[in-house]
Amino acid sequence: MPFLKGLAMSSYNHLDVSENGDVTTVRFKRDQLLVDESVVRNIGSELDKLATGQDRRKLIIDSFGVEDISSLMLGQLVRLRTKMAAKKGQLVLCGVSPEVREFFDETMLSQLFEIRETEADAFAALA
Repeated sequence: MPFLKGLAMSSYNHLDVSENGDVTTVRFKRDQLLVDESVVRNIGSELDKLATGQDRRKLIIDSFGVEDISSLMLGQLVRLRTKMAAKKGQLVLCGVSPEVREFFDETMLSQLFEIRETEADAFAALA
């Protein structure tokens, strides 16, 4: 059960998006493979829409259940981080599997992203 409960936004095919106050939480839909190129490109478009569509300054990406991630998906996350930083926003990742976390550590992406264990921890980091 997610820590944050808010109004779900239905305009996304690959993401579940909810808001709680000034924090937007994004979860990947369970049937999404973050290694499939066409899916990742669509997810990237939806993340761009999130980053630029409204005045969102606090964003949590909850990747609970994601066990594998492509370099293309990592590029989408880096691009999202850049967009959030440009508007002086905050981005926190949570629910990162040990396998994905190891990849983040090996590629030093863990120094680029703020990564927290749980959604509650991510929410606290944005407070």
